[in-house]
Amino acid sequence: MKMDERKQQILLAIIKDYISTAEPVGSRTISRKYKLGVSPATIRNEMADLEEMGFIEQPHTSAGRIPSNLGYRYYVDCLMQLEQLTEQEEGTIRSGYENKVREVAEVLNRTGRMLAQLTNYTALVQTPQLGKCSYKHIQLVLMGPAQAIIIVVMDTGAVHHQMMSVPENITQQDLDQISGVLNAKLQGKTMGSIRLTLIKEIYFELARHRNILDLAIELMQDRIASARRINLP
Repeated sequence: MKMDERKQQILLAIIKDYISTAEPVGSRTISRKYKLGVSPATIRNEMADLEEMGFIEQPHTSAGRIPSNLGYRYYVDCLMQLEQLTEQEEGTIRSGYENKVREVAEVLNRTGRMLAQLTNYTALVQTPQLGKCSYKHIQLVLMGPAQAIIIVVMDTGAVHHQMMSVPENITQQDLDQISGVLNAKLQGKTMGSIRLTLIKEIYFELARHRNILDLAIELMQDRIASARRINLP
């Protein structure tokens, strides 16, 4: 079954009306309000096709139709018309990101506030589920006497970093060794897939750097997610 122009017009009418009223939309409503040039019976037939294709759904037997998730996605991808930003709106966006931001969370907060301000709608910004993100690269870098930074890059592109204290006699070569083992064991794995046996393997290979490893793994867990911690022996 093909999504032709008339089906697109009817789907667009259903989405617009449902957004406006939050009520299921019937064929007579579409015929009366949107002047598509076809009868309510024709609209009903097209709505039946749209429902079969998964773009709309019926909340209960006696109701009209409402958009499905697939219908909303089609609207965003194919039907929604992009509008040119005004100079004032462009200025608002530029000024919102003029100052450097240290945390991803702050970028998301700013973006949500800006979207709400520009659209006059409630704005939601959702991040990927942390439990499903996988480690892409982990690096420990010596920053000075007894100070190092741990940098964690996730497959989503998110970068997390945190300063940490290290023994004064630690060298960059030691940190490179720790980074190498962490990458070999954790690269490509999600937070939710890491098991105690894997952590034990890491500790076995880096036994003489246990103090640094304790802190590095704790910081990785605390910094990246508030998910449950892995209890280390």
